[in-house]
Amino acid sequence: MGFTGLINFGHVAFMTVGAYTTVLLSLQGVPLIVAGLVGAGIAALLGLLIGLSTLRLREDYLAIVTIGVSELIRLVVNNQDLPTGNTFTPGAFGVQGYQLPLSNFCPKSVD
Repeated sequence: MGFTGLINFGHVAFMTVGAYTTVLLSLQGVPLIVAGLVGAGIAALLGLLIGLSTLRLREDYLAIVTIGVSELIRLVVNNQDLPTGNTFTPGAFGVQGYQLPLSNFCPKSVD
């Protein structure tokens, strides 16, 4: 609810855009720190765009717009085809084969 008492459902869209940007850049060889900063920047730009366009909305209208943006992002990500060279994400299958970023620092289990 925040300080204004208005409901915002846009967090999911910002997280999705930032996370997919970070992972897709990391898979292209960009260092994780740089990819994370770029992902956060892209998510912040989306937040700024949504924030400027919904600045004067009152009551439940902000919730309606932000849940609409979240659904739009979800539908775009889910309806991508399998990687054919011209898509952003592999659709409902998600990004697979991504190495865990801190797996080198975790102790190995002893069998």
